[in-house]
Amino acid sequence: MGCQNDQMVTPTQTDRVTENDENAKTLADVKLVKNADDTLEYVKFGKFADKLAKRSNAYTYTEYTYDDSPGNLLITSKKYSKANNKLVHHKTYLIVNGRCISSKDITQQYSYNYKYNALGSLVEIKRYTALHTLTRQFSYKPILLNKQRLDKITDIGEAGPFAEYRFTYSSIPDKYPLNPLSTEQEMDKYLNIFGTFSDLLVQNIVKDELEGPDGYMPSNNYTYTLNADGYVTSSSNLYYPDINHSNYSEVVTEIREYLNVLQIP
Repeated sequence: MGCQNDQMVTPTQTDRVTENDENAKTLADVKLVKNADDTLEYVKFGKFADKLAKRSNAYTYTEYTYDDSPGNLLITSKKYSKANNKLVHHKTYLIVNGRCISSKDITQQYSYNYKYNALGSLVEIKRYTALHTLTRQFSYKPILLNKQRLDKITDIGEAGPFAEYRFTYSSIPDKYPLNPLSTEQEMDKYLNIFGTFSDLLVQNIVKDELEGPDGYMPSNNYTYTLNADGYVTSSSNLYYPDINHSNYSEVVTEIREYLNVLQIP
């Protein structure tokens, strides 16, 4: 795929993997510092240098700390209100061999277990509360030997599946992937501790409300602007509340900014 600097790109679906340019910058060279309303800061020195240190927006800020003294890595995130510096959300993640295997939402008293397949891709999250268990399953399509791409996510309650998210992809390499469908409870979108979901940028996500009587299906459709190095500088999401009744839609555009690690103050 060829594109000019800062030009809008409308993705086209492909089944062929687009190889990354050998001269492209790596994640170790470039850090995301702005994404939509979020501003990101990183640890400057020590063994955890370049890891996410702080995430902030107009109303809240989240601080991240790292501790590997127990033998495995423990990440703690604490979100505070800017209005009064009150702690509003407290979460911990246990990391083994680079993958999050469990987490605790101390604020809401949820616990999560994460399972991965032989390729290291996330295949299941189980959320436990005092009374209920919710399962989120991740299914992949093989694309090459030892490579795969996220195909769908299925939410399963105690009575069975109730929602399914189906993914299609562009032909554009995703050079700075964020976690899909992230929530504060399951996957912090900026923590690279849940494996790899796809090598390409998402083109379309359709959610099928399996329990809905009328086949309610919201749809998110993405286009991207890239810089000269192939990093996304803006993404536009054309959202339909129901693709079966597409007389209403809205567009949300999010801006991304990056700095080389040597440029970060």
